[in-house]
Amino acid sequence: MFNYIPFAAIVDERILCMHGGLSPDINHLSQISEIKRPLDVPDGGLVCDLLWADPEDIHGWGSNERGVSFIFG
Repeated sequence: MFNYIPFAAIVDERILCMHGGLSPDINHLSQISEIKRPLDVPDGGLVCDLLWADPEDIHGWGSNERGVSFIFG
C-alpha cells in the first residue's frame, strides 16, 4: 500500500504536509506531483528524502544517524 499513497499534500493552499521531510534534490513543489506511482522506495534521492529526512536543530543539511536520507534545519 505504501507504494501507492501520496508523498505529500497541500492543506488549505498554504501548509505542506508529508511523512518525512525536505530534500536537497527538490527545487520546486511540482517535482513531487511528477513522481510516477506506484514505485518501490529507493535507497536515496528525492523519494527517499520525502519519506525519511528528519528535521533537526541545525543549519543546512547533515548526515542522518539512521543511515538513510538526511537531517535538515
